[in-house]
Amino acid sequence: MVNITYSYDAPSSIAPARLFKSLILDDNFLPKAVPQAFKSVEKVSGDGGVGSIYHITFGEG
Repeated sequence: MVNITYSYDAPSSIAPARLFKSLILDDNFLPKAVPQAFKSVEKVSGDGGVGSIYHITFGEG
């Protein structure tokens, strides 16, 4: 198994708590924002907090 880590810092006028809520806790945000990259994000188990499991389907290409 290979672990890949990517880090990128981007300035934003949006509060960190609001960004976290929309990017991590909202299952539909990424497929709507970047439909060519993410086909779907489904929560398998958990409530969105630590230890939650997601099934992410990436777009083709």
